[in-house]
Amino acid sequence: MVETAQEKQALAATLRQGISLFQQGHLSEAEALVTEAQRRHPGDFDVLHVLGIMLMQGSQPARGVALIHEALKIRRDFAPAYNNLGNGYRRLQRLDQAMQAYDRAITLQPGFVEAYNNRGNTLVVLGRAQDALADFETAARLDPHLAEASNNRAVALLKLGRPSEALSAADSALALQPGFAQAHIARAQALLALGSGDKALESSDRAVGLKPDLAEAHICRANMLLAAGHSAEAIAGYDRAIAINPDMPEAHNNRGNALGELGRNQEALASYDTAIRLRPDFAEAFNNRGKVLGDLYGAEAALESYDRAIALVPDYPAAHSNRGNMQLMLGRPLQALACHDTAITLQPENFRAYNNRGNALLDLKRLQEALHSYARAIALRPDYAEGHWNRGIALLLQGNFEEGWTEYEFRHRCAGFAAPQDAYPADRLWTGQPLVGKTLLIHCEQGLGDTIQFCRYALLALSRGAHVLLSPQNGLARLLDGLSPAVTVVDNGAKRAFDYHIPLLSMPLIYQTRLTSIPASIPYLAAEPERCAYWRGRIGETGFKIGICWQGNRATTSDIGRSFPVRHFENIGRLGGVRLISLQKGQGAEQLNSLPSGMAVEQLPAPFDDGPDAFIDTAAVMANLDLVITSDTAVAHLAGALGRPVLLALKYVPDWRWLLNRDSSPWYPSMRLFRQQAHGDWSDVFKNIETYIARLPRR
Repeated sequence: MVETAQEKQALAATLRQGISLFQQGHLSEAEALVTEAQRRHPGDFDVLHVLGIMLMQGSQPARGVALIHEALKIRRDFAPAYNNLGNGYRRLQRLDQAMQAYDRAITLQPGFVEAYNNRGNTLVVLGRAQDALADFETAARLDPHLAEASNNRAVALLKLGRPSEALSAADSALALQPGFAQAHIARAQALLALGSGDKALESSDRAVGLKPDLAEAHICRANMLLAAGHSAEAIAGYDRAIAINPDMPEAHNNRGNALGELGRNQEALASYDTAIRLRPDFAEAFNNRGKVLGDLYGAEAALESYDRAIALVPDYPAAHSNRGNMQLMLGRPLQALACHDTAITLQPENFRAYNNRGNALLDLKRLQEALHSYARAIALRPDYAEGHWNRGIALLLQGNFEEGWTEYEFRHRCAGFAAPQDAYPADRLWTGQPLVGKTLLIHCEQGLGDTIQFCRYALLALSRGAHVLLSPQNGLARLLDGLSPAVTVVDNGAKRAFDYHIPLLSMPLIYQTRLTSIPASIPYLAAEPERCAYWRGRIGETGFKIGICWQGNRATTSDIGRSFPVRHFENIGRLGGVRLISLQKGQGAEQLNSLPSGMAVEQLPAPFDDGPDAFIDTAAVMANLDLVITSDTAVAHLAGALGRPVLLALKYVPDWRWLLNRDSSPWYPSMRLFRQQAHGDWSDVFKNIETYIARLPRR
């Protein structure tokens, strides 16, 4: 049907009105107006194109794309329509088709700035930041006054790990358009990557001030707060972003990160699940979800999420390395090593992957390779505390105390490490100053076994003329009261006047402890005489009495691989005259309800360590035993500190304090070490223990 000039003018006016309504935010009115125009002009290119754009950006993107296709059947050479078609496909997450549409637009109109910009944005989503950068640079060259192109260039440079150049690009965008909120967001991200957290927060504040209804601005500000350790404030920021736009997967993902920092793992998991529901291919959310699944349900649950992240993005280095950490927790160091090697191949500058690789190599007893891997992590990031700490652990395990104690000091800077000295003035930290007439506060740290092992250093401080205050973990005070009448044991957290303070495990560094100078005057702890008499009456004098302990706290990563089932004591219990007496408390004690047929283990009745004071009864029971056999738990340290005969069953690569390739401990002269010869295999350990006990004289 041939239209008159008047009808064409009327149609053009209708389209202008519809576009105006659309730009003002009156979407339903605009769509209704142009839909009516389409009914009256079903084959008009402009009507199909305009209505397609409206539906594509509104609630019906698939129908909008279909209408633009109809329009292109009428005008196959109209580059803007292909550009808009690409936008529609991008909205539908059909990115390959979006790329084809943008390519066609640029082929038809080589100077089409908007198409270059849009194609670049799509390439960023596809993970092709280098190709995206080329498109943004072309757009900026074609239109030097286009602030959006400079800002997009900043985004691509951030993806490529080039924050200095990204900052320059964001500043260029702001020079062209000072009120450009998105450029302030890119600037904040670049400043954060450059270590300027305060300035980054200022830029994100500026973005929020310019566009308080822009969800991305609130996400950016919340990210800055999270990086600064203000997790609760960050959550409030993500909540504001979600209130503006509930369908932003990034906001839910990052909210999960903040919740995880606060230990609110169930809520974090719910946030990650929402992010994944909104974007099923959100690999980063699957990766982050893996961490909280590991904390909540264990390594196997985490592996599934990491595997999903890798299936979505096979070249995702962080997911490969995280997967390796879970494999190590499951006692699979070879698989862990393969994961970390993949992460490093994908990202050779990934210092965390080198650190994690070192952990896997250490668990394989490939000590020199582990040290090399830690050194590589530190070379890439000299201030990387975890790399230094792990290197220190490997050096101490090797017996290199001179370097090891220095590197071990980095533990205080590691994320998640409870550093008690942070509560005390830094300028009063004891680093070897004269102690005559001074009060030294020693604050204990890490596990109960660490305190029992290293409390001996309080006696060395006494020898330097100090008045010593020892602040142990709750429950250990009564046990440590027996250390020396001159050592004042104070409640954990109690306010006391002092001249200097020091974390307990920093004392070997100050005393320059070497293998040949370990203070090993044993015993330095003692059981209470009245408790010894009480338990002597309960245990009796008959038989060769062996106290046994087989499991530590499974909630800690340090327990991985070092505990074993109680059934391994079965053959020892069958030796003539042997009585097995359980020293196990809490976790693991339930195994006594399902012993192998014919195996007997005596359980000590209440009040065996039922009170608030840890190990008081255990120490007294040990004084009435002929021998203690234990896994690597605080029980081993207590037996050693009491000078009781103790056999320690150790995993293939034990904790650093037990060193390697020796059957004695320089820390505890009364202790004998029995080591796994193969990863995870306890059979030879207990055969050797059985042979050793069979040769002992017994009443």
